[in-house]
Amino acid sequence: MSTISPAPAPPPPSLTFNPHTLTELVVPSKDFDSVRVHAISDIHVDYRKNLELFKRWCSSSSSGSCISGTAGDAGFAPTSLHQEKEERVFSILIIPGDIASSPSNVRAALAAARRRFHATFIVAGNHDLWVSSALAEEGVVDSIDKLTWLHQLAATEAEDDSEDGDGDEEKKSSSSSSSSSCINRRGKIYTGPVLLQLPRSSPDPSLPLSFLLLVPLLSWYHPSWDTEPDLPTEVLAELYDGRPAFEQRWADFRFCKWPEEVVERKEGGRQEWGSITTKDKGIAEWFAEQNEGFLKDTRVRLETREGGNEGRAKKKVVVISFSHFLPREELCPEKRFLIEPLLPKVIGSQPLREQVERLKPDLHLFGHTHIPVDMEVGGIRYLQWPLGSVGEQGRQTGEMSVKGPVVVFDSKGGGGVQGEVPTRWGAHYKEEGRDVLNTELAPWVKMYWSQR
Repeated sequence: MSTISPAPAPPPPSLTFNPHTLTELVVPSKDFDSVRVHAISDIHVDYRKNLELFKRWCSSSSSGSCISGTAGDAGFAPTSLHQEKEERVFSILIIPGDIASSPSNVRAALAAARRRFHATFIVAGNHDLWVSSALAEEGVVDSIDKLTWLHQLAATEAEDDSEDGDGDEEKKSSSSSSSSSCINRRGKIYTGPVLLQLPRSSPDPSLPLSFLLLVPLLSWYHPSWDTEPDLPTEVLAELYDGRPAFEQRWADFRFCKWPEEVVERKEGGRQEWGSITTKDKGIAEWFAEQNEGFLKDTRVRLETREGGNEGRAKKKVVVISFSHFLPREELCPEKRFLIEPLLPKVIGSQPLREQVERLKPDLHLFGHTHIPVDMEVGGIRYLQWPLGSVGEQGRQTGEMSVKGPVVVFDSKGGGGVQGEVPTRWGAHYKEEGRDVLNTELAPWVKMYWSQR
């Protein structure tokens, strides 16, 4: 008696990453009076506490809960969902990377954001591109596949808003659960640049239009970005005595996987992924190349974006760009201040810096280091406002966990980019110059390592 063998499972789909082009969006004056932009990076909703916190920020209770802190604080006017609806605000959230590594937690965070905001802008961070077997059936076998999957997920408007996520990085959760939004906005998630025409502040049609250009910049780090002197060998040897090498401790080297077309660059040969001594920046260059198409668009380029055609009134364009990684070394404290003095090897990108300086935004948002800072360098203002890990919320990101996303732009009353947000390191560099030659470890660094 012959048996019939089951048909073989179909192969997983092949994923192809397609760079973005610029999208134009009109915020209609008949529906909205203003546009407000909130921002927070590194929400890391793989921690259950962070997932619940983010859902609470994105919820609307009968008492009119606020998304950010106390009235009167810089950047923190009460902004409940109900209040923004009453004030006819088109509400936007920017997340400059590191939503989650778990696919279910990414879905949960984006679903919550859709319910709260008219538009949410995201850019991939390193944790977002960690690869596991969870998406193998969907064709995700490397980090570029994961990037493609993330962008495809963001473009899927029919995503199930009931997704709860796992919050599996922290098993214990608080006993209270956040309420779901009572106003289902069904907002969109954007992973590419958008030029928004803002609602008219005056009915006079002869006045120039105002625009907000939001530009997510894909990026990746390379060790050669760090050009400042390392701490002396004897200092590092004492800190790391008996401990695994940095390369063994840095999780990206285990969980990020790159296809041949990314690590095998045309110039300079194969990238040595997993080393902090390589001079190659091929992966960083690949990510930067994905931005070049829209950066060359005349609506984005600095020299042409405000000119318009002959005979047209000059446009007013405010530009906010954002990346996960750092464009400049000055945005990270000197190595003697860092718990992990080798961190600068894995945080920044020179190709990203060149693109930011070419774009010359009014504000550039970033993340990754979980070190809050608001400062101007080279004529460009930079801001990091991270939620970070649960442990860090007891230290440097405690204010972020209490206040939530910061308001960085508000067009109400002819306003624009909001004023400086007080941060410890922003204040430090106003008072103290950057001293990369000082190798005396900060007291908290000595204390941390002495307890290990």
